[in-house]
Amino acid sequence: MMSEIKTIGVVGAGTMGQGIAMSCALMGYNTLLFDIDAGLREKALQLIHQSVDLSISKGKLTKEAGAESLSRIISTERLSDLRANILIEAVIENLEVKQKLFADLEKINSDTTILATNTSSISVTQIASVLQKPSRFIGLHFF
Repeated sequence: MMSEIKTIGVVGAGTMGQGIAMSCALMGYNTLLFDIDAGLREKALQLIHQSVDLSISKGKLTKEAGAESLSRIISTERLSDLRANILIEAVIENLEVKQKLFADLEKINSDTTILATNTSSISVTQIASVLQKPSRFIGLHFF
């Protein structure tokens, strides 16, 4: 299954979303980063670049690997661009916001797309309750 994963979408460009997007890109996945706030998307990309540069300066990452990883991250301003094998949300801890987001993501993605929440306080079952196919919904929390 993991070999079939080519693209990961991350919704939310705050601290968690930045870290998730960078981790996915460093692991070799094409990564789509979405946030409704253009300024936050731009800031996220700058911070990701700084973090990669720091890893390079500390010898934890080669310049080539860093550049290759950064090239895998694509920022998008349209939710409809988020077509991926896995979609991970890292947005505000609000049940209604998360439910609306996942209902929208479910409509624009295939039945095989894994939908993942990074929630730290809301029931995964509650979030998934609005989905047509809740069996493809998971909780995936990053620290």
